[in-house]
Amino acid sequence: MLSNLKEKLHNVQEGIVYSLSRDDTSFLTHQREYLAGAHLLSKYQHDWQGIHALSEQNAAQAKTIDIQIEEVNRCIKHHWHVVKKFSSDVGDLNIILTHTEKALNEIEKLAEDYEIRLKVIDEEKDKLKKKSFQLAEKKFLEEINAYKESGMLPKKAEGQQLLKIEDIEIEQDLSVLQEYLDG
Repeated sequence: MLSNLKEKLHNVQEGIVYSLSRDDTSFLTHQREYLAGAHLLSKYQHDWQGIHALSEQNAAQAKTIDIQIEEVNRCIKHHWHVVKKFSSDVGDLNIILTHTEKALNEIEKLAEDYEIRLKVIDEEKDKLKKKSFQLAEKKFLEEINAYKESGMLPKKAEGQQLLKIEDIEIEQDLSVLQEYLDG
């Protein structure tokens, strides 16, 4: 578009130069041609100024749009980074969830093992209580039999602690004791 305008201005200029160089035309013809050329030159200069002003406006708007495009690009890059981070975090959450499930399963297994161990410990305590009760019962029966024979309770050796009734837990058949108490 600018090259067409330059070409037209060049043609007008050549026409003006040609018309000035012609000696055989009359003064009036020359003056009309000068006026027409000047008018045409003025119109093209005015149009050229308009085109130049519009080009300047267009360049300023292009700079504004370029700045806006850079800002949009920056925002898109930022959001893309955030999305990538979010995606990575979601992937990490899946790993954490898997590890948490494994840990919970291990805790249920440990709880089961602990419960089994408690049962074993309780069974061992019960065995010890029964054994202790059996020993105490045996000792009691021996002392009862000794009392029946001699009429006196055997004396405890020095340093030997007496068995207190509070320390005895009775969980077995008490028929022998009841028989003694009744008899």
